[in-house]
Amino acid sequence: MFNFSKKIFLLSRYCFLFLLVIVGSFSFGQKINYSAGKISSNLNENLVLEDSVSLQIDNLSISTEKFVLNQENQSGYSESLSFLVEEKNFWGEAARLNFSNENITFKDVSFSLCPCFEKIWWIEASEISFSEDSESVNFKNAKLIIQDKTIGAWPKGSFPASSDRRSGFLLPEINISNKSGIDASIPYYFNLKKNLDATLEPRYISKRGFGISKELRYLTNTFDGVINSSILTNDKEYEDNYSNNSFRWSFNLIHSQAFEENSFFEIKYANVSDTFFLNDFGGDFNGTTKTLYSPQQLIFSNYSDNHKAVLKINAFKIIDPLGENQFQELPKLEFSWFGNNKLYNYGIDSLFSFYRKGGAFNNTSKEKLEDYHISPYLNFSTKRNSILAEVSAKINLSKFNLEASSFERIQPELRLKFSKNFVKKDSSKIDFLKPYLIFLLSPQKNQDGIPLLNSGISMRQNSFLINNLNGKNFLAEKKDLILGWLSETYNSKRKLMKFNFSKKISGANEIKILDKTFILPEPYNLDFSYLPDKKSTFNLNLKINDVKEFNILNFNFEKSFSVSSFKLNYFWAEDINSYLLNDSSKKKLNQLDAEFRFNGNYKYNFSSKIIYDIENSNLTNFVLGLEYENPGLKFGMALIHSKELDWVKVINESIYDDYNQESFRIYFELKGLGSLGRPIDNYIKRRTLN
Repeated sequence: MFNFSKKIFLLSRYCFLFLLVIVGSFSFGQKINYSAGKISSNLNENLVLEDSVSLQIDNLSISTEKFVLNQENQSGYSESLSFLVEEKNFWGEAARLNFSNENITFKDVSFSLCPCFEKIWWIEASEISFSEDSESVNFKNAKLIIQDKTIGAWPKGSFPASSDRRSGFLLPEINISNKSGIDASIPYYFNLKKNLDATLEPRYISKRGFGISKELRYLTNTFDGVINSSILTNDKEYEDNYSNNSFRWSFNLIHSQAFEENSFFEIKYANVSDTFFLNDFGGDFNGTTKTLYSPQQLIFSNYSDNHKAVLKINAFKIIDPLGENQFQELPKLEFSWFGNNKLYNYGIDSLFSFYRKGGAFNNTSKEKLEDYHISPYLNFSTKRNSILAEVSAKINLSKFNLEASSFERIQPELRLKFSKNFVKKDSSKIDFLKPYLIFLLSPQKNQDGIPLLNSGISMRQNSFLINNLNGKNFLAEKKDLILGWLSETYNSKRKLMKFNFSKKISGANEIKILDKTFILPEPYNLDFSYLPDKKSTFNLNLKINDVKEFNILNFNFEKSFSVSSFKLNYFWAEDINSYLLNDSSKKKLNQLDAEFRFNGNYKYNFSSKIIYDIENSNLTNFVLGLEYENPGLKFGMALIHSKELDWVKVINESIYDDYNQESFRIYFELKGLGSLGRPIDNYIKRRTLN
């Protein structure tokens, strides 16, 4: 059974090692300032300072009743003193202090780095000394004390005395979960150069085996980057349940570089051994959050006042099988030229893409195609009699080359908007009222020969988009006339309310592509937000179709009280969340998120969060956290539950089983020193377990 007391004892040793590095990081006395109620000389012609003595030796402040100082050789001693190094928040008491221009020694010393300046946690030692020449801290008989209880001891040792980064052990991390058991790691930091460092993190996972994570960081004036990798040599849990191959790994590289003349280069490369790696280890193992794709990108970009050019190789490996039919861009070239004056702006957008289907773990397709787009546009606005007229015109020239055929398309787009502002002021607030009329025109085109390229219905649904689809391959027919009303209220400090309502007076409520028809959430669209005070917010988004049924309903409410806060978010959507347009299944989303926090008399904090899938009666995420905090330390623990489909079984066995993961997390912090684990709030803010 996991012995928590023993782990805390071991942790205290690492805390103490880290603390002593900080203690020795202040400078030696080259300049001495002092004040005292009485100043005299002894037989050795030393200054004797008595009665409320205060000394400042560089950044070290000393308070005592007597101090003997030799100004000639910059040395001295004192008994029964207190001290403070403000820059390092290093403070304490000592029975005696001996110092010279090169050495400082504390006898029978107790000290802390706690910003509370209270003895909540501290270090006691019979002696601590350090010298500028050797850049070292030497100590004897030291022990760490937390709230009058001795946690750990260290008899004798020596450590670097410099504020520079030093190689050494970092604080360990310990977690417990149903999938991994006890999960413990101890990172070691390598300070290789001023602009280069690395971290090596051995890791023991009781149900899985031994692993190791590595991180390399580099930084120069023109480029920077980070490389992360993780290896688990023999995962017993994964081998028993999913695969004969128990060797699991991840790799992640991000490199950014700047050139002259506003040119930039970026590499993003990530890969994992299997579908479940990020589910099992997530950010705890390699710093990468769970995603549909493992990106493998190369990007070159150039910008100026009148153009933008981007060359991208956008490959990936599918992690979540939901995206298995996506196309990789190998490569993709975007070029835009633009200009403007006071009345209008203009430009040309161009896109040249070369696609290859693939990326999924089980996908062997080599389907290829080419995609070319050129779109000149003109945006014009003018104001007459307080009525603002805005005109946007575009022509889309497209060509698609498939392995056995090609397809060309010319399709214009026109957007007209007329609006008028009304302003109402009084002593406490300002109201802005803006009625508007929008006309969208995009003629129907036969698009049967166009391939499905990473396309779906946009989740940014609103009535004002000329195209409701993602990507540039399909263009929706539009003959829409939309009437709307925008109202906003402000006081002297902030926005109080926003109300935006629109109704489609005429126009199609569907998109026809190939042999399928997709219903759009129109013609009614309502956005409402209300902020009655600084501690309360309410937002509502509603879209209704022709038969007066909801297509999208989303609202969230946030309220803060003196000692607590509450957040509630509800989202409902129908038939618009497909990853691909050729997905004929109904994709309903009916989800409730709730978050609650309680801060009791500062010491005890309670927090919880749930994400509940109402459509499938599934508790997808649950977090319950409890924290104790005082001015000097913080301790927290969290119980976390995460649930999703077991995609390995879905793909290989067509069995829709759940993949459940429960985890127990611990957080411990000595304020001013460091921490073990991650703050509980990190798990409340994130949407997934890892």
